[in-house]
Amino acid sequence: MELRSIDKDGTFAWPCHTSDCDFHDDLLTAHISHSTVQYQRPSRGEVARRLPIDAKRRWRASGAVIALPPCLDCGSQTFLKADFVPRDLLYDNVFLRWQDELGDHGYLVRPSLMRSFRLIAMLHEIGKFPEQPLLPMIPVSALARSPLAELSLTQVDKLWLRWLLTGKRCLPELSWIDDAFHEIAPNFRPFSIDPRKALQ
Repeated sequence: MELRSIDKDGTFAWPCHTSDCDFHDDLLTAHISHSTVQYQRPSRGEVARRLPIDAKRRWRASGAVIALPPCLDCGSQTFLKADFVPRDLLYDNVFLRWQDELGDHGYLVRPSLMRSFRLIAMLHEIGKFPEQPLLPMIPVSALARSPLAELSLTQVDKLWLRWLLTGKRCLPELSWIDDAFHEIAPNFRPFSIDPRKALQ
């Protein structure tokens, strides 16, 4: 199951995963501060593989999830994947290939994953995600003080993750966006990941 939207204020929406539920087609909404929105490690008795997630040898339990509030109609609960590791970014389901009317093409992170990365970052900011997120996202508070404030959160995250994962800069006429990224996060550097390899 995937998030359908997430706003700058921390409100997000998702469909119930039960097919005959009224909220399977309509959307449930919640805020990141909701008491049942929680990071959960694998339950006791589950085998938890340990995987390296960066050069500093931090470790994360395989199978960790983010629990969302129960459905208001049927009571079922949705869980989102939270144990992303670098090799996940090489899978061909991470990237979408696009081509415009002029024949230019490139790669973007799938919107569902983009929203998951944003949710994880927001939960980490308020202390509800104890691990260091795999992908650093620009804090919403920093966006409010930059020229990027006029863009939607989705627009910012699309451009940011494209730059972070592929090193692709914006078109010349949008160079101010690159400048804003460097001003907000001067020490961030793109990952050395070529999405074309993920699609072979």
